[in-house]
Amino acid sequence: MAGGYDGLHDMTAIIFGTTLSLKQKKSETIESDFTRRVKIDLIKAKEEANHRGLLNAYSWCADLALCVKDVTLLEEPTLPPLRQQLGSEADDFDQAKGLFNLKDYFRAAYYSEHLKHPLGLFLHLYSRYCAYEQKINNDRMDSITLLPKNVPGPHLFEIAHRLGPAYHRVSKKENFPYKTKGVIGLGDYEYKTKHTKHINVKSVPSTSKLRAKRKLSSHLNDHINEDKFTIDHDLGDNEIAHLGDDVDDIEVDDENESSLKLQLDSSSNGTGVKSDELKEDDIICGYDSYLMYLYGVVLQQLGHRKQALEVLCWAIHLSPINWAAWAQLAHLIDKRSTLEQLDLPDVWQRRLFLCEVFVELNLDADALAECDQLMAEGLEGSAFLKTQRALAFRNLRELDLAIAEFESIERSDPFRVASVDVFSNLLYVKERRTQLANLAAKMVQVAKYSVETCCVVGNYLSLRGEHEKAVVHFQRALKLNPKFVSAYTLMGYEYMEMKSTIQAIQCYRNALKVNRRDYSAWFGLGQTYEVLRLLNYSLFYFKQAQRLHPYDSRMITALGEAFEKKEMFLEAKKCYVKAHSVGDVEGTALLKLAKLYQRLAETERAADAYERYLRETEGEESDEAEERGRAHLYLAEFLLSLKQFATAEEYAKKCMECAETQEASKSLLKEIAHKRNLTDANPALPQRDEPRPSLVGNRARSSDDDPPVLPHPLLRLPPSP
Repeated sequence: MAGGYDGLHDMTAIIFGTTLSLKQKKSETIESDFTRRVKIDLIKAKEEANHRGLLNAYSWCADLALCVKDVTLLEEPTLPPLRQQLGSEADDFDQAKGLFNLKDYFRAAYYSEHLKHPLGLFLHLYSRYCAYEQKINNDRMDSITLLPKNVPGPHLFEIAHRLGPAYHRVSKKENFPYKTKGVIGLGDYEYKTKHTKHINVKSVPSTSKLRAKRKLSSHLNDHINEDKFTIDHDLGDNEIAHLGDDVDDIEVDDENESSLKLQLDSSSNGTGVKSDELKEDDIICGYDSYLMYLYGVVLQQLGHRKQALEVLCWAIHLSPINWAAWAQLAHLIDKRSTLEQLDLPDVWQRRLFLCEVFVELNLDADALAECDQLMAEGLEGSAFLKTQRALAFRNLRELDLAIAEFESIERSDPFRVASVDVFSNLLYVKERRTQLANLAAKMVQVAKYSVETCCVVGNYLSLRGEHEKAVVHFQRALKLNPKFVSAYTLMGYEYMEMKSTIQAIQCYRNALKVNRRDYSAWFGLGQTYEVLRLLNYSLFYFKQAQRLHPYDSRMITALGEAFEKKEMFLEAKKCYVKAHSVGDVEGTALLKLAKLYQRLAETERAADAYERYLRETEGEESDEAEERGRAHLYLAEFLLSLKQFATAEEYAKKCMECAETQEASKSLLKEIAHKRNLTDANPALPQRDEPRPSLVGNRARSSDDDPPVLPHPLLRLPPSP
């Protein structure tokens, strides 16, 4: 016991000794209407979130409040005392809130069951929500407990039954989603499996386009969500042209919603409660922002994404300082068109909300611009904004800048756990083993059994080649949080390293069940099916990854390779050119394009691509010495066929630097000297070029009459130092 405390004490001393001395100087306080407004709102928001037990929202507000703590207010905001708000219910609320803080959720719900004030009602419903969610997560870790898969818990239906009619009344919506009473009563864990018997559903008239979308969505959902993995057949060639064409129009985030659009009958709300007969206390619930936020969370888990968007927007309009609603709304936005259709108030919270959403939608330049503007206006020390900047740099493949942002966060907050798994991913990619080892050792001391720490340690073990141990840590992370997407994708990579493709596919599928916009999971599925030689599936998954991350050259290059294996050469050429134009971070797009031209016997285009590849990679430290040697050899052969002996000899001599092409280089130099002597001896005699064996066998020429044009070399991003 003493040794453990001593170790923790030593680590703490080391961390403080090395970080506090390097802590950045305090930034200058900016006195403005903006910073004063932010400070006033944050004081109120912290109070509201604390009363309701919204810990993440409270922590976010407290972190941001540090940026404006020295701002002078003209008048302090007046906050009504809690006991004055609750009246006679104050003591019961305090009892329930104390139990909630101890995570004794069932008892908290029991003691707050009779509270009528919106604050007490929220505590009761939120306690029930947390109690059942905690139990479901615990049961998932227990292999003995048999629960229906993907079936909502009774707490969701109870909350929807309590809050749905109030929202329907105050918002004057006619087709609000159906809800049932579910199972009422503490301690009753029975799942309601017939919760759809009161629904009056009308199908939209089907058209050929709707049928095509429904067929694609059904095939995709069946393939992703099936429990057993089979590889009985590949997709037919006549289907590949249509795969993914309409995927942007399919609500892929909603697992419980059918792709066939449904219209709910407005004559019945499905709850058995008429909105016109609600009591005054129930109607007040529809005007409470935090109760509407909880209703939006429930709608999302029940699979009603569109209705959840409406309810969360309503909650934000009721109280813009409710950051929990902003954060939940950010998780529901899956494409730009959805963001453009939202009706949000013009407040400062919306700007920070957009910083997070822009990163998720790959609008990284916009995210960086908004973060910089907010920092310039007085929020410079915000860890939230720094994290969004780091994520944007990661998406742009500016890994060194992203690591620098995380290092800045670590200096100012050395014991911060949030997003440290992303930091470890960057260190893993850059192969900074020492720094990753130090980070893992520190996080084990700070929060050993957090999901982020498990991922950090797993990344370190993976970098050391201990893939089996890495999988154990990722599995531990999933036991702590079954919805932690990063752990699924990282574990899938480990299974691929262990040549366990079936387990890898299952991990990627589980990741997509939680977040269908996780491009790394789509990309991992594409790689796995490529290994299994299921090229149509591989091409489909690479398409989805590229759609979600359209400016990542790795996705575009992988898509080009899939097209090339399918012998769709024109599409492959376009992909390689696009990957080069957006900034080829791996430096392989031009090389693959040159090899494809060489394969198709398009000698002039191949020579041009090889020449550009050599020029752009000149002076860089590269492990592709063999590829450069083969490029020099091809150019020497090409120039020899054009009788440019001096330049051909220069390229042939460069082949001597590569061991794999030395013998071919010697033979080529002799041939160059022989043909030069013949030309010098008989200058008027035309030389007949004999066909030379190519490094890659020539095939039939491409029917590409309008080939893609390579961009100017200056469009290529500078390599990472």
